[in-house]
Amino acid sequence: MSAVTRKIVTICIQIPVSHIGDRMPAPIPKEQIMSNSTIGGIVALALGGALLFFAWRASNAPVDQLSEALTGRYTENTMWYVLGGVAGIVAGVALLYRGFAQS
Repeated sequence: MSAVTRKIVTICIQIPVSHIGDRMPAPIPKEQIMSNSTIGGIVALALGGALLFFAWRASNAPVDQLSEALTGRYTENTMWYVLGGVAGIVAGVALLYRGFAQS
């Protein structure tokens, strides 16, 4: 064992155990903690927004615009993006409302 290692071990052994807990941060007040519903709502809103963004981008694609011009509706993938995005937004709003109503 080298002299430096021996010195470090000696210093570590001499730290009193009672001082270890003094460096712990103060607990966070309950009013500042977000509920699981609020966190889930934020995530669902973000995913819903992302899916609606992809639906908007897909609907502007030349192939999708041609399909809409010929059939009067968007492609199946674009519709799934729209439905998923709307469902994500609705679920996110509901979860956020529930999270704020609980607190």
